[in-house]
Amino acid sequence: MKLEKKLDIKLDNVIINNININDYVPVDEYNSKVEELNITKEDLIKTETELSKSQLELDSTKEILIEKESELVEAKEEVEELTEQLSNYKVDVAANNLRFGYSSFETIPSMFDFSNVTDYSYMFYRSNLKNFNATWDTSNAIYTDYMFYYCNYIESITNLNTSNVKSMNYMFQNSSIKHIPALDTSNVNSMIGFTYGCTGLISIPKLDFTNVTVTTSFFGIPSNKQDALTDIGGFTNLAVDLQFCKAPNVTVESLMNIINEAKDLSKEGKTATLTFRADNIAKLSEEQIAIASAKGWTLA
Repeated sequence: MKLEKKLDIKLDNVIINNININDYVPVDEYNSKVEELNITKEDLIKTETELSKSQLELDSTKEILIEKESELVEAKEEVEELTEQLSNYKVDVAANNLRFGYSSFETIPSMFDFSNVTDYSYMFYRSNLKNFNATWDTSNAIYTDYMFYYCNYIESITNLNTSNVKSMNYMFQNSSIKHIPALDTSNVNSMIGFTYGCTGLISIPKLDFTNVTVTTSFFGIPSNKQDALTDIGGFTNLAVDLQFCKAPNVTVESLMNIINEAKDLSKEGKTATLTFRADNIAKLSEEQIAIASAKGWTLA
């Protein structure tokens, strides 16, 4: 049998004519192994070619990524520049006669400049306004009629300067406001329907009624309900009739705040009526009712 030099095959340890047969393999097996090695070599060459191709693709991708990164850096710089420009950009609400009825804003974007607005009537009618924080000067406001009309999401109102406001008619009508904010009402003449339909209203702070001449339906019409209303700070120098709607949970302290803050009409020989309704009058003692009577006020 013809033998060839062994590749990797080992036979049993046999000695023929002083030759170690373990160092040799049959020709067929030798050729088979050579063929396998050639195939493996071809696979390696193919793999090397593919790797070279992949390396070229990776190099190309790397160049693209570097280019895109540069573009992104430029875009970022442009965005930052635009953001800075927008932060300084202001829209004059008064000059453009803007109103925000039905808007989806929950807070007022800082880009809007309200400083020149004198008439806030219907400004936020039926909007989604939730938190009103006047970061601008609102001292030019003269009319706030229906300002928060049907604002069904309103929770808080802060920094609203109303020192020059003359009319607050229906300012909070049918809104979700729970606590009327501290407002300067020293120059207000008319407060018709101020909290009309505010069924969730809980408190009203002390308000200056020195110049208020009309309070029709301030709380709403008699059939309206304000079951949540408990705390009222009173109305300083109130001198005109004031009528409650159905507000059965108003505290005695609140009723007395109204009486005590009201103007002493007896000094001028005048009279007026506080329509508290029978259920609230029943909460007062004879002495407390007498205080109202002595100041020229009739409780009804």
